[in-house]
Amino acid sequence: PCAVNANLVINGGFELPRYTANSHNLLPQGAGWAFTWNTSTACAGIDYGNSIYGTGQLAYDGNERGTIQSDNSQVQHISQAVSGFVVGQSYQLSFWAQGINGYTYGNPFHASIIYGASTNVLLCNGTNTIVPSSNNYVFYTSAPFQASNTVMTLDFADNGLSVGTYVSWIDDV
Repeated sequence: PCAVNANLVINGGFELPRYTANSHNLLPQGAGWAFTWNTSTACAGIDYGNSIYGTGQLAYDGNERGTIQSDNSQVQHISQAVSGFVVGQSYQLSFWAQGINGYTYGNPFHASIIYGASTNVLLCNGTNTIVPSSNNYVFYTSAPFQASNTVMTLDFADNGLSVGTYVSWIDDV
């Protein structure tokens, strides 16, 4: 059985720190998450409201969301060390994701749990990638996985595409 109501992720909705309307914040501090950023073409961070992209798309919960943009030279990450796991207990990852409307595709990414040198890709859709729809938010949930340690890292990582205009939003992790 999976752990019931075991929400171990800090700030799973990317709600804090609170930003102003239509802001796009690269590498925000104090958010509970770590973000990577390549200053030349891509970033990971937090978007608020309609986003600076002017698409009119809101966060799934109406507030803020994580954003991950593709890059051809450096994989972008949104990650968090998650504590409170019970070794041997089964858990599942769930979240909502959407690509930016008006771009060709959402940014393909992986969702993994990492401990030491071991990476367990939790969601793969057959090709080790999640490609969210740009039409609406889609709910994703992983198969159960067993905790191998009390602290493990949850990681969302893009596929390092060759264009910088593929963006995906992640919310309510």
